Amino acid sequence: MSDNDNYFKDIQNTITNYLSEKNTDYGIMLTGEWGCGKTYFVKNLLKSGKYKNLHISISGKENI
Repeated sequence: MSDNDNYFKDIQNTITNYLSEKNTDYGIMLTGEWGCGKTYFVKNLLKSGKYKNLHISISGKENI
């Protein structure tokens, strides 16, 4: 398994563990260059339909 595969597996495990928690007081933010696959990765991870996702784009925002 390549370092890149391990990197994405770690992200997948983090998100899966987060979603398995009953109560959380935080969110997860993925950062990266435009077009690197953040949205694609999350949408494909959640394909099972078991979870509802909320996608908020703050692209170009300096303050939120």
